[in-house]
Amino acid sequence: MDQTTRESFTAVQKNGDGDLTAFQTSSGRVLDYQQALAEVKAGAIAGVNVFKGKDGEMYIRGDADGDPTNNLDQLPIF
Repeated sequence: MDQTTRESFTAVQKNGDGDLTAFQTSSGRVLDYQQALAEVKAGAIAGVNVFKGKDGEMYIRGDADGDPTNNLDQLPIF
């Protein structure tokens, strides 16, 4: 899939600790964290990637493009 056909994340939900718990996509779908992680791993979501944290768990993060305004933490809350 190329950039034009892949979805992107447009909004997020966070828990009380500020951790991301759900994502809204550019087509309006709502994915919980595990669903989103699977789609990012499959390459279905543009602008993000998966990395392994120090705790051994897998996490979603925005691609490093030098633009802090499109970081996942900066997306609107839905």
